[in-house]
Amino acid sequence: MALRSYLISAAAIILLSCENREVENLNCTAASEAVKRYYTYLIEGNNVEFVSSFVGNDSLPPDYRAALDSNACDFIDVQNERHGGIKSVEVSSASEDSLNNVVDVYLTLNYGDSTQERVVVPMIKENEKWMMK
Repeated sequence: MALRSYLISAAAIILLSCENREVENLNCTAASEAVKRYYTYLIEGNNVEFVSSFVGNDSLPPDYRAALDSNACDFIDVQNERHGGIKSVEVSSASEDSLNNVVDVYLTLNYGDSTQERVVVPMIKENEKWMMK
């Protein structure tokens, strides 16, 4: 009888663990898709959408928002000059920190000169939407 209780408890733990992994995978997938879209905005020169993808962007003072927009433009100009521009963005991996409600998405930036850069972008869910931290 004790063995049966143990097996039932073990099965329940495994099922709950799998369920948590499914939620984690969904969060990682959704956050990854969002950040790839945001970086595509940046590459395409859509700085307004890129800046709008940060947590708390709706409460930024207009001058600060304009500065962020200008910084995004400057970043792309530098990448164009040094590396022939960012040609594509790929999601390498993602991991969820469920205690802090953050998904770290690892991106690979592919440059025009055939070099690559790997960056990590922390993502937070705000109002049911994944946003860059």
